[in-house]
This record gives sequence, C-alpha cells and structure tokens, in this order.
Amino acid sequence: MIKARAWKVRAMYMLIATALAISLIITAAPAQQVSADPGLTEWSKVSTPSEEGWVLAPDSVIVDYAVAEDGDMAYAIVYSYDTSQFYLLRSTDYAATWENIMDALEEEADGDINWLVRVASDAEDADFVAVALEMTDLSVRVFISDDGGATFENAGEVEDGGVYFPDGYDVSDLEVSPQVDGGRNIAISGRDNYGDAALFRCTVAGDSATAWQDATDYDGWDDEGYFDSYLVTDIIFSPSWGTDSTILAAAVAGDGPYDVYLQSGSWGTSEGWNEWSILGIEAVPIIEDVDIPMWLTDLDAGALAGITLPEDYNGRYSNKRYAWVWVNWYSDDVNPVPVGTIFRVKDDNVNTVGPMGQVEDGEVWLTNISYKGTIAEGEAIAGVLGTGTYDPVHGSPDELLTECCEGVQVYRNDNIYNMDICCVPWFDACKPPTGTFAMAVSYVGEDKAYAVSLWGFFSPYDEDAWSVSFDDGDTWNQLSLVDTKIDYLSDVAVSPDCNKTMLVSVNEESGCECDSVWLHAENLPEAEEYSGKWLRTWCGELENDWGLLRLAPEETDGETVYLVDRGSDNMYWNEMETLICWEQGTATVDEIVDLAVKDKETIYALDINGTVAMSDDYALGWHEPEDSEVEEGYTIAVWGDHILIGGCDGEASYSDDGGETFTLLEDTPTIDGYVTVAFDSYFDQNDTIYAATDNDDYTGGIYRWVIDESDLWENLGAESYAYTGLMLDNADGNPMTSADTGGVLYASYVGGDTTGVARCLTPAEDVCCSGTDWDYLTKGLTSELFKMTPQALKICGCLAEDTNSRLFAIDSSDYYDMESGIIGTVWSFEDCYAKTAPTLASPADGATIRAHPRRCINKAFTLEWDQHGDARAYDIQIARDADFTEGVLNIIGYEPRLKKNKAASYVVAKGTLSCGVTYYWRVRSVKDETGQVIHSWWSEPRSFRVAH
Repeated sequence: MIKARAWKVRAMYMLIATALAISLIITAAPAQQVSADPGLTEWSKVSTPSEEGWVLAPDSVIVDYAVAEDGDMAYAIVYSYDTSQFYLLRSTDYAATWENIMDALEEEADGDINWLVRVASDAEDADFVAVALEMTDLSVRVFISDDGGATFENAGEVEDGGVYFPDGYDVSDLEVSPQVDGGRNIAISGRDNYGDAALFRCTVAGDSATAWQDATDYDGWDDEGYFDSYLVTDIIFSPSWGTDSTILAAAVAGDGPYDVYLQSGSWGTSEGWNEWSILGIEAVPIIEDVDIPMWLTDLDAGALAGITLPEDYNGRYSNKRYAWVWVNWYSDDVNPVPVGTIFRVKDDNVNTVGPMGQVEDGEVWLTNISYKGTIAEGEAIAGVLGTGTYDPVHGSPDELLTECCEGVQVYRNDNIYNMDICCVPWFDACKPPTGTFAMAVSYVGEDKAYAVSLWGFFSPYDEDAWSVSFDDGDTWNQLSLVDTKIDYLSDVAVSPDCNKTMLVSVNEESGCECDSVWLHAENLPEAEEYSGKWLRTWCGELENDWGLLRLAPEETDGETVYLVDRGSDNMYWNEMETLICWEQGTATVDEIVDLAVKDKETIYALDINGTVAMSDDYALGWHEPEDSEVEEGYTIAVWGDHILIGGCDGEASYSDDGGETFTLLEDTPTIDGYVTVAFDSYFDQNDTIYAATDNDDYTGGIYRWVIDESDLWENLGAESYAYTGLMLDNADGNPMTSADTGGVLYASYVGGDTTGVARCLTPAEDVCCSGTDWDYLTKGLTSELFKMTPQALKICGCLAEDTNSRLFAIDSSDYYDMESGIIGTVWSFEDCYAKTAPTLASPADGATIRAHPRRCINKAFTLEWDQHGDARAYDIQIARDADFTEGVLNIIGYEPRLKKNKAASYVVAKGTLSCGVTYYWRVRSVKDETGQVIHSWWSEPRSFRVAH
C-alpha cells in the first residue's frame, strides 16, 4: 500500500512579503527581448464543475425532456431529492448549462403545483414550450409559453365532457406540432378516468389556446369500436405535418394479454382516425395476445411501445407511410424471455424486423429509438432500459439496474435501407452514457445525438446525466445534470498550449462511488459549441480514490492523456483529449505512485517500492521492472533516455539508459523528505537537474545537481517550506533564458502559515542561490493549500515569445464545494514577467551627463524607462562596468509616481557620480499593481558618461 502522508489539518493564512534585498553582485542579463506585455499578476480560481448552471445535479432525477431539432435549445424537468422540489430548466447552449424557469410557471399556476409531469416543445421553434402539471387538486393542466419560458399561459385542465386524467401518473406523452399558418396543435395522451385510452387535443395561436377536445371521440378511433384501447403509450406528429396533418398513436388494447395497435389520425380541416382519416386504412395490429410490462406506465409508458418516423414520412401517400414501432414484451409465464422488438410498418402492413436486425437479437428492453434519415437511407440509435434483461415473472425491477459506473448501453445502426434492418447488425457504444436505469436518445445533428438518463431515483449519486455524442452514438460524454458526488479533486493537467484543462474528481463513498475525469477547452475543435464548457469524459471507480493525469510532452494540444489509478497497476489512456473511448492496460508494477511520459507511446511507471517499469506501446507493451535504487518511490521525471527518481526519504537516483540501470545520487539535505524531481529546461546543454523536498513538519528546500559534476546537492536558498511540486518553463518560448541561466523554475509549497509558489528566474546560474533570487507568488490566495502530490504544480504556455507561462494548483485545504466551486478548486497564476524586461528611454545609450562647473561631480539628471505593464515598483542599478560587479548605486523597490502614457523616472541627485567616468545603468520591475512581489528580467543596460 502507499505510504500515507500526515498533513497537518489547520487553516493556512498568507504571509505577504513586504521587503526585498538585491545583491550588488549580479551577472549581466541576456540581451533584452520583450515578449508579451505584463498584465495583472495574482492567483485566481479556475471555474470547475459545480451546481452552477446545473452541470452537477446531485441527488436528482431527470423526469422528462424536450429538444430543438438542432439541439441548441432544450428543456428538462428535474426533481431534486435534496430540496424535495421539481424544476423546469431551459438550456440555450446545447444542454451544457441550464437556468431555472420555474418562477414564471409558478406565478401563472398560483403555486398550486403538485409535480411536473411532461414537457414538449416545437422542435422547429423551441421558444414554444408546453408543460403538463399535476395540480394540488390532482387535475392535469397544460401551461404554454411562446417566449422560451419567460412567461406562461394556462391552457386549462385537460378535460372534455367529463373525461379527464385522474392524476399525473396517467399521462404518458405530450407533443407539440410544428407551427402552420400561425397555429400549433398540442396532444397529450395516457389513460382517462374511465380506465380507457386517453388522447386530448388543443390548438394554439401565439400563446392563446382553445379548449381541450377528446380526440378519441373522432370518427374511426379503435376502428370504430373493433377493439377497446386501454392506454395510449406514445404519440408523434408527422414530419410533413404542414401538408398531411397526420398524427400517429401507439395504443395498448385488452386487459392482459394485450394487443398493440398503430392508429393513424388526420387533424386537418376534418378530423378522423384510421379509415376515417386521409390515410383511409385500418388500425395496424403490431402484436397481439402478449404480456407487456404495464408497471412501466408509472415511469414512462413510451417504454411499453413507441414510434419513430423517417424525415420524409407523409400520411397522404401510401408509399411514404413508413414507420417503426417498438414493443417491450415477453412470451408467457412458463418461459418468460424478455424481448424488445422493432416492427416495420409500411402503409397498413407490418413485419418484424429481424431477428438478426433486432437490437441484441431482441433480448433487451428498449427505452426509445431515434431515427435519422429518409425511408430510402438512414441510421438509428436505440436507448435501452437499464441492463435490458429482466425476468418479469420471478425477478424484480432492480434487475434492470446496471452496475454502478458502467452506464447504460445504447446501440447504433448506420446502414439502414428502406427502413429495413433484417440482416444489418447493431453495434453497442464503446463509451456508454452514464446512469443506471433508462436511457433515452435523440439525434440533434448530422453526427450528434443526446442521451438522457431518466427515472434515476433508485439511489442518490447514481450518475444520471445528460450526455452527448459527436460520432453517431459510439462515444458519449456527459454535459450536465450529472448526479454525482465530488469529495475532492486529485489532479489537474493542462495542455502545453493552455487550451485544455483536465481534472480528476474523486467520490469516496457516496452512491455509486464513481470517480470522474473532466475536460474543459477554451476552443474545442471537435464541437465548437462546447468551447468554454465542462464535459465529463470518464466515469469509473478508482481503487484508492486517487487518480493522476499525465500528458504526452511533444503534443502541444494535449491529445494523448494517461489516467493512473494511483496505488494500483491500472492504467487508462485516451488519444483524443479524453473525448473518445478509453483503453486500459495493466502495468508490471503493483502500486504505481507516479507516471512519467517520454512520448505519447512510451511511459515509465514508478512503484511504491522504488521499481520502474517501461511500456513502449501505450499501456500495453510493459517490460519487466528495474530497481531504481530508491528504497521508496515518490516521483519520476523523464527526458529522452534520462530518468530521475525521487524517493520518500531524501533519496534520488538517475538513469541515462532508458531505465535499464540506475545510479543512486547523494541524499538531499532534507533527510526523510519526500523528493520531487525535475530536469532543467536546457538539460540537453547543461546537465542540470533539481529536487524539491518536504518533511511532514512543513520543512524542505530546493536543490540543484549537475550530472557528472556534482558530489552534493547544492541548496538554492529558497525558504524552508514543504515543496510539493516542481516545474520549469519552456525553453523555446522564453528568449530571456539560456543554458547558463536555466529555465524559469517554479515550486509549489506549504509551510507554517503560508502557501504559494516559489519562483527563480536563473536557477542554473553559478552565482545564484541566495534568498534574494526567489519570489513567492501568493497574491490572491487566502487559506488554500497546494499539497495535492505528487507534482502538485502544473504549467502550460510559454510556447512562443508572445505567450506567458500559467501555473495551476489544486486547493486541497478542505472539501470540494460542489455548490459553487469556491473551496477545493483549482487556482491559476499567469506569470507576466518571466520573459520581459523594462525598456530604457532616457538618457540615450552613450549620452554625456553634465558635470558641476567647479566640482568633479554630476549635475542632477533623470533616468527614464517605459512603464512595464502593471508594475508599480522597480530596482535601479548603476555600476562602473557592464557586468554590474562594481556597483555604485543600488535602489531597491523604488515606486515612481506614474502617469498614464508617461515614462517612469528616477532623479539621480547631484554629486552622486564622479565626473569623467562612464557608467552603466539598468532597471527591472519588482512589484505588480496587486502588491505581488515578482521580478522581471533586468533591462538591456545602457551607458552614459559624466562630463569632465
């Protein structure tokens, strides 16, 4: 098992540095090359998944939903067990976030609402939405809005001539037709107060509705009494509604065993069903004399039998009357084999699609089917009811619940011709949408579909969610309404170009105990509509409640991602920024504590026992492990064939042959400390490595070692804090650094009553390493703790001269605040000064300064330089040599009076300098407008001469 860390539990408060001292002996800086303009420099919270916008919806259930045809607008009815309330939600950003629009609905209903039953919208104009409610008197009413839910109007109780719904549980479906000539139809179905099939209709112009009509009173219903419908399970308006005015209804008849019929109606200038409709055909018997799981009626009767149509269906033409009807049923009491069967209806003829064309040969129960395309050619996605398997006679509905974290399988078929799938197999999703019971699916674009987990009220935190697929249903990721628990974030990873942020969240013991990986991209090329939004891209259970993320270093866009189940031998990887299906491998070490990625296919895993295993085929091609010579492993870093190992007892080792052999280095001065290791940005030129250490008493240091030169670790003079992460910036993107200076070094720390990141611009310089070379980046922090090891600190950016480095660290000081993401979240800091320097303005290089006419001293004169971003304090040096080893004047933390668009300035007093001497001067910024002490590089020096 992993050695436990004993972190002190106490509040952490920031100690802000108020003074700084500058050494007179500083080597000349590299030639000045100013890149990005410095900006406001302080820590700020990164937006992470939370209940804001209903990204997280803990302990909730999605009751019903409706979407626009392209998916941009959506509605959802959600019940929260936490608040014991129903919510009507609207999304205008492709179901990524939601807003609660209950206020307008409650205002129109005078608060007399028992529960929200169904929601439907006009798919072509989703600003029109209808909501069916059960009122406190148990009556069912429909409220409508034509402004996206900003206001509602009461369309009245659904009742006609003493026929009505006894309560909301007897409502099976609610549908809205497209608008034609300024009017719409609303249909609502189920079972009436007489125990017969119910189907009511009203028409709407704007937000004004007519009285409800009992549409089963129209001529031809039930073939003029040939059979008696018991329940209408599903209704659908024709996609050609504007020309054919056709509505279809799936109805269950009988009292057990049952029959299922497809009834066709005309709701145009004259109303009628079946032979009395424009279709002029009898009701089509789909299946007869079978047992049907009628208990599903209390959840969604559409799961008993439902309808889907091609986009060119038209009730006026017999050759355009193609439909699918699916039925969930089982054979008999003696041999109950549950089947979910799809039937193809062509005009008034019906045939079973299959058996090969059935989903899993018909041995699963279906939630619904979404069809995209025409009669001639199309594709479909089928949503399944939980596990899809259930013994209706001897079993319990709990059998339908899927295993936690596995999700509910959906199936796709993209090779359909003439609505016939007799010999065309279905394929299951490689990454199913999450949930445990019923999964409903809806196409909303060319390759895009939604999956909505319904009726998930069997347990809290059962991972119900609204999911999206960009590849016709093969891979699904969660967008919002995720019923999960986040106890803490265990790791963060950021693509080198800073575009993508990924998180691991841990659910220790609530509900399904599912852990998660999340993705946020400022620009998501696979789906631009989700740029700037969070998606959950992995759901599973980590053995030790601790996941690590590692990226391939050569990919600036973060495409290849590794997920480590820390403390186990489990590895996962994904080759498209976590969006596609994850692959899983098993390492040849038992308890991985850290992972280093050499390139996207080559990885090194460090075990708690100090052994290292390499895989050269992602996480599949594992070699036998080698002993790193470190007794207890903690961190690992890789650079080509060079590998560094940090231990738990001040130990470190090194390999230059790809991990075949290791050499134990001298212990760090922090004996018994946890060692985090890193290569210098210019390691291929200067052979320099670093170690940051900490003890459980919050002490440690930062040290340097030069391969083949050093005998001891050299202390770089940082404060004695517990250093939890170590990163260096990108050499190619920072022209101010070199092999002599080393890359800019950052180390996260926790110590005493402070936390933050230590920063040194020149960690590899021979004359560095005094306390004055360090900045401690703390501004904006309060009581956070950056201690989520290993590698608590992450870095991105600095890929080009005009981009800055950004730091990321997780606040692990307390629990994760799911409500608003304030506590336990990710913090970020942009270093605006690590690759910039002030620009000197006056005097000009080589200028002559006037001397006193009688004394050999200078007259007063002014040094001027351009204001450096938001800097408010500067260091100024004047020396007799260009290397500034012969210091004459050293001004520390000077704060000039700054005016907009004016140069900063300092007056050199009369008599400060001797006449007839050439001097050199330079300036660097030392403090930002926020009060953060942070050094820039020294400006390129200029010279001047004091006249004789």
